[in-house]
Amino acid sequence: MAHKRIVLIDDEKALRESIADFLRIKGNIVFEASNGAQGLKVIEHNKPQVVICDILMPEMDGFEVLQNASKLIDRSNITWIVLTALNDEDTKEKCLSLGAQHFITKPFRINDLLEIL
Repeated sequence: MAHKRIVLIDDEKALRESIADFLRIKGNIVFEASNGAQGLKVIEHNKPQVVICDILMPEMDGFEVLQNASKLIDRSNITWIVLTALNDEDTKEKCLSLGAQHFITKPFRINDLLEIL
């Protein structure tokens, strides 16, 4: 896995910190955000190669992050991964139609995420 600039947006602090720590151990630069509104700011200022985003979050959900990110940055070179507890086809289709390339449901294996990176 090549070292990447990753923005991780999830309101579950323990999960977010665990994923971030693991990705850092693998040599990545990881920026964290605890909600969608904060996440958009972090994306805009850090120009990531990968965004890992939850759907159900306070202030701004993952759908809104996907919709609004295109207004702030060029998303063509960003791999967008949705990581969510929502495990239904409608949610997956909506995420993919908004520009996410990958959809992983919680609980998940860290190797599922590493395979994408």
